[in-house]
Amino acid sequence: MIKPSPSHNLAQLNLVQLYVSLATVPMLGILVLCAGFAPVLVQLGKVSEELFRGDRLPMLPFPWDLVNPD
Repeated sequence: MIKPSPSHNLAQLNLVQLYVSLATVPMLGILVLCAGFAPVLVQLGKVSEELFRGDRLPMLPFPWDLVNPD
């Protein structure tokens, strides 16, 4: 079995550190965007709730004869 040299381990460690540092910036950006996008989604939910509120819907004829048959 071939033992890896210490310089090989150091180079591999440097690559891992490089990849982690490169992945950190996009992850922080995603977190900031999600935090900024959450109030927009809440406001969109309130607007859609207001849009589909019951008092703005048309009154439908209700068949009263089915409720109180005489």
